[in-house]
Amino acid sequence: AAAATTAASASATINPANACVAITNSTLANVKHSHDQQFAIADSNSNSVTKSFVPCKVCGDKASGYHYGVTSCEGCKGFFRRSIQKQIEYRCLRDGKCLVIRLNRNRCQYCRFKKCLSAGMSRDSVRYGRVPKRSRELNGTPSSTDDPNVIVRVNTPNTPQTPQMCSVASSPSELGCTGQSSVANTANTPGPGGVGGMGVGVNMSVSVGAGGAGGMMGQCGNVSVNGMNVVGNGGSGGVGVGVGGVVNVGITNVDNNGCGVVDMQGTTAELTVYDVIMCVSQAHRMHCSYTEEQTRELMRRPVAVPQNGVSTCYIATSVSETMEFQKIWLWQLYAGRVTPGVQRIVEFAKRVPGFCDFTQDDQLILIKLGFFEVWLSHVARMINDATLTFDDGTYLTRQQLEILYDNDFVISLVNFANTLNSYGLSDTEIGLFSAMVLLASDRSGLAEPKVISRSRERVAEALRVQLVRSRAGSTQALQLMPALEAKIPELRSLGAKHFSHLDWLRMNWTKLRLPPLFAEIFDIPKTEDDL
Repeated sequence: AAAATTAASASATINPANACVAITNSTLANVKHSHDQQFAIADSNSNSVTKSFVPCKVCGDKASGYHYGVTSCEGCKGFFRRSIQKQIEYRCLRDGKCLVIRLNRNRCQYCRFKKCLSAGMSRDSVRYGRVPKRSRELNGTPSSTDDPNVIVRVNTPNTPQTPQMCSVASSPSELGCTGQSSVANTANTPGPGGVGGMGVGVNMSVSVGAGGAGGMMGQCGNVSVNGMNVVGNGGSGGVGVGVGGVVNVGITNVDNNGCGVVDMQGTTAELTVYDVIMCVSQAHRMHCSYTEEQTRELMRRPVAVPQNGVSTCYIATSVSETMEFQKIWLWQLYAGRVTPGVQRIVEFAKRVPGFCDFTQDDQLILIKLGFFEVWLSHVARMINDATLTFDDGTYLTRQQLEILYDNDFVISLVNFANTLNSYGLSDTEIGLFSAMVLLASDRSGLAEPKVISRSRERVAEALRVQLVRSRAGSTQALQLMPALEAKIPELRSLGAKHFSHLDWLRMNWTKLRLPPLFAEIFDIPKTEDDL
C-alpha cells in the first residue's frame, strides 16, 4: 500500500542556471486544453458536439469517467494509479493543506494524493463492465453508454488478471460520427517494462472520453520550470493514450458513412498506424497556423522598417548605427511573430502519440531544442527565393533576412524550403514530418532516448503509409520517404546555425525588448521587468 508521506514533489528543471522554457510569460502559463473541440477522423469536416462539463472531484478538471470509485479526469486517474503501482511515498513541504486545483495539481503530490483518497479513490474500488446508471447519476457522471449505437464487448482473460473497470463515456456523435460505432475491449493487464515505463496493471481503468483536441493523447500533465507551467493540461476527456498501462482507443477505420470504427488498444505501442496518422493530422490542423487552408487567402504585406530602426527620434550618426538599429528592430519584429508558435507547438507536441509518456524533463528538452526546426517545417511553405511570410501576412524580404542572419544561412534556409515544398506534401504529411523532427532521440540530455526512439519509429511508419496511400503506391511515393529522412539532418544543421546566430542577441540583449518566452526558449538574457 502506498503511504502518503515522502520525497518532496519538485518542479522539473533543466539547466537551473538557464531555466529552459520557463514560463514567465502568461502565454504558456495559460495553455489550456479546449474541452469542446472535435475528435474526428483526420481530414473530416464533421461538426463538433457540445458535451456537458462534469468536474473531476480531485482537481476540478473535466472528468473523463468513473475511475477507482470517483468521477475523475485522466490526469488524476493516472496519478493515483502510478502512486499505487510504484508505492510512491510523498511529503508536503508545507503543512499538508495545499490547494489542489487543475492549474497547480502537480505542485504538491502529497496533497494531491491525499485529496484522491479523501474524494473516495480506492485501490480496492474495482468494477466490471459499465458503471450502473444509478451510480453514475449519484456521482455526477454523464450517462452515455445507454446509446444503442455504441457496442461494447469485454473479453475476460482466461488467466488470472488484475480486475479492471471499463467505463465508456462516448457516443458516435462525439467521435464525429452519425452512424454506428463499434468498440471492442480486450482487458489484458500489460506486463512490466512496457512503453513509457509501464508497470504491472493494478486497478487500471479503461475510459473513452469525449475526445476533443486531446484526441488520443489523454493526460499529459503539467511540465514546470521554476514552478511555472510549461505544458498545460492534457486532453482530460481524451482517449487515454498514455502512461502506466491505460488501455487506449483509436479510430482505425472509416466506414462508407465517414464514421470512425473505434478499436481498443493495449498500449501506446499498439496504436495502429492509422490511429497515429489521425492523431497527428488533427493536432497539426488545430495547432499550426501555416496550414494550406489558413494561408490560402492570406493578405501579404511588407514590413516597413523605420529609417533609424528602434527610435524614430534618434538621429543615427553613421551607416553602421543605422544598420544596427534596423537589425534590432527586425529582431524584435521577428521574435514577436515567432513567439506565438511556441504555444502552438507545445499543444501539437502534447498530441503526438507517445509524447506524454516521456519524462517531463525529456518533454522540455524536445520542445526547447526542437522548436525552431518544427516551426521551420511549418513555415517552409511560406518561404520562397525572395521572402519569408508570417502567419499574419507580413513578410520579410531576403535582404532583411540577411540583416538578421547572413547570406550563407539565408541561402541554406531557402534551399531547404524550396526542396521541401517541391515534394508537394499535404498538411497531414507535414504534420507527421514535423512530429518526426520533434521526436529526436539523440538530443543532448535525454533520460529515456529509447522510449522516444520507439515513438519516432511509429510516427515514421505512419508517414510512410500516408505517403504511399495518398499517392496510390507510385514510385515517387516510395522515393519520398528516404528523401524526407535525408532532410532532417539538414534541418538539424539549420537549427544549430540559427542558435549560433542568436549569439548577437545574447550579447546585445540590453538594447532589445524581446518576448520573454522567446528569450527563455533560446537562452537569451532578459531584463528584470520580464523576470
